Amino acid sequence: MGMEIQINVFPFKGVKIVMPPSYSFDPFVEERERVDFYRDDPFLRKLVLYYCGEKMDERLSALFSQGIFPLEEIG
Repeated sequence: MGMEIQINVFPFKGVKIVMPPSYSFDPFVEERERVDFYRDDPFLRKLVLYYCGEKMDERLSALFSQGIFPLEEIG
């Protein structure tokens, strides 16, 4: 549940307010880390296969399976 605050300032003296629980980005971050953007996008895979060949497809599959977001932290 949320945190309860009592206001003691005129004209709201004695009024209680219940603050909502704090918001967390944890579910979003967990989902983002599970997503494999390359494997889950058939159009992108077909595009890479057509223009770059199977070797590049394998390399990109390996890169994205490791997770691309740690690379953002390096940059």
